[in-house]
Amino acid sequence: MRIELDYAEFKAAITSRKLSWQYIEKGDSYFLFSIDGVVEFNCVIPPVGSDATDFENNYKSGANKPIEVKGASDRPHRSSPSPQPADTVEVWQGYHITLDGITNTTYDISFPTNVYLHGGKAYSPDFQVGDKIQVDVRLQSNNAKVGEFCKDVYVPDHVLLTLESPECSTLYYFCKLRVTVETNGTTDPRNLFIWLDYFQPIAI
Repeated sequence: MRIELDYAEFKAAITSRKLSWQYIEKGDSYFLFSIDGVVEFNCVIPPVGSDATDFENNYKSGANKPIEVKGASDRPHRSSPSPQPADTVEVWQGYHITLDGITNTTYDISFPTNVYLHGGKAYSPDFQVGDKIQVDVRLQSNNAKVGEFCKDVYVPDHVLLTLESPECSTLYYFCKLRVTVETNGTTDPRNLFIWLDYFQPIAI
């Protein structure tokens, strides 16, 4: 579906939907467009005047970024250079894991609905050389391993470690994340702080 708009209407539609500005400059006109699923918004403005000035000063330099369509059944539809799916809100959730330093420790994280994982951060004030973490995806029903997010990641003490993807991955409600912390075997207790970054569907 193609929708023709004037500049004010076009700008309002793009801003409210958080879409990507696209344009072609041809002859004596700017041809503006943006795509939201099966809907294409279009606008034509002359290269002089208040509309062109506003576009050139505020939007032109950030326009024409690559766009991609995410329409698979396992994630919300979007057309955007952002990793955030449409109709979601970004959430940062913190966790504190304590370890005795002798045995390996597992910590499970789950959600009541599907979420879209973007990445996370890890920090420890007292990890030692050789301590490492691993994050798997497992079925909640029987703990079977069905995926892996990171493996053998060493976390230096007093260093904030960031793991972030330019995309996002679906974590289904019937799955969980299992964080496994493997220490070097010394008896000193440890603390691990984790911040998980994910997108959660907005409840409407």
